[in-house]
Amino acid sequence: MSVAHISLTSVGAGIRSPCVRAAQLLNYLSALDDDGNMTNIGRMMADFPLDPQLSRVLLAAPEFNCSNEALSIVAMLSVPNWYGGRIGVRSNS
Repeated sequence: MSVAHISLTSVGAGIRSPCVRAAQLLNYLSALDDDGNMTNIGRMMADFPLDPQLSRVLLAAPEFNCSNEALSIVAMLSVPNWYGGRIGVRSNS
């Protein structure tokens, strides 16, 4: 499906559909071109089992010579919250 096939009409004033927002995000990340076709970067992003923003970080990291740092950050952001409590709140036990 291409961006051109997604209707740009909104449900209400100022409200965009989730599909339009998703297509715009993928276009911003260079995963889709302006015609809505998947780019080479988009194909590489699709290989990662991550959110599009995180996979784009991993692909861009070598350009900025920060692959190790990007891998560490993406690894921390891609797992569920392991901390069970709230910061600064003590238990009664």
